Amino acid sequence: MTTVGPCERHLSLAQIRGVRQTFEPEPCQTPDALLAYLKAAYQRGRADQSRSANFCQELMRAFSESKALG
Repeated sequence: MTTVGPCERHLSLAQIRGVRQTFEPEPCQTPDALLAYLKAAYQRGRADQSRSANFCQELMRAFSESKALG
């Protein structure tokens, strides 16, 4: 999630929502330590300006392909 966080500035709002939902609890679930850890890593990554747009685009392509297969 630390690697994905910086990509947010290159994503559409729908993609951002899709990524963020991975560390949000389900409606009947209470947040746990793992979700809190993922969210904190994502937030740390958002502050990192060193990642490139090319990396982020490749990452989202891989996510899209894995979703299509799943």
